[in-house]
Amino acid sequence: MQMQLGVADRLLILGMMPGKGSFVTWKTIHAIKDKVSFDADEVKTLCLIDVPGGASWNPDKEVRVDVFFSDGELEFIRDQMGVLDEKEELVEAHVGLHERLCENPPSSRSS
Repeated sequence: MQMQLGVADRLLILGMMPGKGSFVTWKTIHAIKDKVSFDADEVKTLCLIDVPGGASWNPDKEVRVDVFFSDGELEFIRDQMGVLDEKEELVEAHVGLHERLCENPPSSRSS
């Protein structure tokens, strides 16, 4: 499925990745991280920095990026969102991403 992701979406997805898992889990995590991570040029352009409690960037420099997730990657992200939901650990920043991925997901099949 093709999605347009902003900086906050990408940071949220990166933050949902578990710290341990099986070999298959790690292959999936690495594939997702490769797609949503920031390269050095983006970090510089966005003035992206770590701050206590999160990250900060220049919203005037933000450009949404097109990311294609396989069905398996998308299912993994949804599962991680579900884990946070079950633990009641979702924060307000997750709401928009949760709505797009879990409540009304677009078809992953293209016509």
